Amino acid sequence: MNIKNESGQNVDLNESKKIIKYNYKNKTTISPLDNYSRYLLEQINKIRIDPQSFIGVIEDAKANIKKYKYGGYIYEGRLKIALTSGEAAFNETIEYLKNLDSMEILEFCPLITIPVPQTEDDIKEANYLKTKVDDMINDGINVKSFWRDVIKDPQISFLLMIVDDNGTRKGMRRKDILNPKMKYIGITSTEINGKFACYITLTNKLTMN
Repeated sequence: MNIKNESGQNVDLNESKKIIKYNYKNKTTISPLDNYSRYLLEQINKIRIDPQSFIGVIEDAKANIKKYKYGGYIYEGRLKIALTSGEAAFNETIEYLKNLDSMEILEFCPLITIPVPQTEDDIKEANYLKTKVDDMINDGINVKSFWRDVIKDPQISFLLMIVDDNGTRKGMRRKDILNPKMKYIGITSTEINGKFACYITLTNKLTMN
């Protein structure tokens, strides 16, 4: 049985499991391949270690919230991103972080990292991520949470991932990132012809029988 690694190459699943087991047994440090993903992972682990450390960043970021003339809100930083609740969501996040305790960092795991799309059509394909996650689950790999982000700026991406002012699913990504039961993360990003996507997967345990 084969899976694909972050570079889209075929990798034997059993061999991948052996490598992962060896790395974790010997506490070998492994990290994402691209700078965008490495930055996000670093920030995710900083906020897990010290949730209150990010409150000041969110407070400062509220100055960039603008009322949109057609309704709703816009975050105007280096990029303009649509918001749903605006400042209320930022304040809610601050209160959420105030009540969190420090937790263990997430360990990067190639086994649950989505293969990088090889074409622009793959990036634009709405079901690309779900299809890859379904393949992992069918191969016996445990995945608890997953999502795609299309914000090219990693700082804004992380901020809005934590504030997570995302309509009906508001706060879900934040809760998963800051869930102390989560142990492992898969994260990768790519850009083809100006089309960008970052893929994140989380799990509370590795099923490597």
